[in-house]
Amino acid sequence: MKNLILVIFFGLIGGVILMIGALKLFGSMHGATISEPLANEHVQELLFDNVEDRNFSNISILNLQNNQEIEDLVRKMLNWVNSENTLDLMPVIKDQKDSLYIGIDLNKHQQNIKKLENSNYFGSEFIHTYDQIILAIDKKLKENSFESGSWHVGYYPPFTMSGGGNPWCNCQDVPYNSPVPWNLVEVEHISNNNYIWKWGGIENYSSYWNEFRYNFKVKKIGSTWKIVSLEGFDLAKIK
Repeated sequence: MKNLILVIFFGLIGGVILMIGALKLFGSMHGATISEPLANEHVQELLFDNVEDRNFSNISILNLQNNQEIEDLVRKMLNWVNSENTLDLMPVIKDQKDSLYIGIDLNKHQQNIKKLENSNYFGSEFIHTYDQIILAIDKKLKENSFESGSWHVGYYPPFTMSGGGNPWCNCQDVPYNSPVPWNLVEVEHISNNNYIWKWGGIENYSSYWNEFRYNFKVKKIGSTWKIVSLEGFDLAKIK
């Protein structure tokens, strides 16, 4: 349905462009010059009854375009973070007995920061949050000061960056393996720069999958949307 709406709106835009061209050609043939803003105004008068409707249409088209761009961004990001080319999220260091994790490999961490920057998916706000989380984990590992005790090799960490599982999706599993689920996630606007994504293509699946929501924030830098906050990365939970 969303794709059908996009086709209708962008088809409408294409029609507007053609009508503007026709108006300008008609004017030139009769010795008159019709400016593009004026031509656009005439076309909108044909399409909408009043100014309020025209303004609402412009806003709706912009919102649909933003949603599509942000949805594409999230799908690309999720594919990247779940690929072999992504970063080692927590490059921990073991003790000499391979018994405990005792710190973070800070060289690898800096490589991760560069990967996040070069991916072009994330704003500086998210990268800073990730950096602070990893440095906080490093500090607590070195001091052995997690509230739940030491982090033993082969066991779950004594903290949760998110609600558990993969912080990129707050999940331990996906609803299906084929087609690739990251390519079908759907984005919904909540308010301002706040959005959620949810699984797509799950109409016949259980309520567990249908009720899933993941919160995130974006910011437009120039002409490009960037992710600036992800629900699964919460510094306050590192304790």
